[in-house]
Amino acid sequence: LEPAPHYTPAKDSHAETIVGLDGLACEWRDRKTGQTVEVAVAHLPDAAITTLKNETITVSKPVPTYGAWPQIEGYFHKTDGIGIATVFRGPYWIESSSTAYFEPGDAQLMAEAVLEALPM
Repeated sequence: LEPAPHYTPAKDSHAETIVGLDGLACEWRDRKTGQTVEVAVAHLPDAAITTLKNETITVSKPVPTYGAWPQIEGYFHKTDGIGIATVFRGPYWIESSSTAYFEPGDAQLMAEAVLEALPM
């Protein structure tokens, strides 16, 4: 994978929302297949994280392998052929999406890498 040049989050996407909350978003592209992986991270107040968790559980299934609950809460769902992994740890909202994510395990390495890079 390589960084996608000239990346901008899609309009009305969670990545766009995260960037609007002073978070970060990026995208990687597989040069051979053209598939992309988008990752976005925001640091938010507790009340906002609680609201997001409540919204996420209504559309996603819990994924215990993304980390040890209750410190880390992971979720996964698919919509329009795109797999969406959502992870919460403390004040962090992490979201990654890709057409390469067919099941929760497909986003496992991404979740581990992002969690490892964040401050505790």
